[in-house]
Amino acid sequence: MAEPEEDVGARLSAVIARRGSAVVFRPQGEADAYTLRIWQRLLRQACEATDAPGLLVVETTGLRFISCRAFTVLADEADRCRSRGIELRLAGNQPVVTRLIDVAGLGGQLPVYSCIATAVAAAPDLR
Repeated sequence: MAEPEEDVGARLSAVIARRGSAVVFRPQGEADAYTLRIWQRLLRQACEATDAPGLLVVETTGLRFISCRAFTVLADEADRCRSRGIELRLAGNQPVVTRLIDVAGLGGQLPVYSCIATAVAAAPDLR
């Protein structure tokens, strides 16, 4: 049985904000099977809020858990962003995230930076 929308929303939320010309997406909670549709919708909103050419930084320190399926959604959204001229970068060096990137061999597709400032500074032409 599916959880009611308000219960799912309590398990995952996000803030989308601008930092210069970059957009920062800060999810909080768990990106898992129960929250997958919200995760996908929030990621899509962050991408749509980013002007091309541009930078979308996903700040991962607020994620307590990310499932393999939610991680696949993240990689797919990175591909969609790239096709629109937007670079998606991760910030935060969360072990749960970096381990999945290493195991999946996606370091080139989903670069990870120690913090938002480093992710933004690494793209001087996009600031």
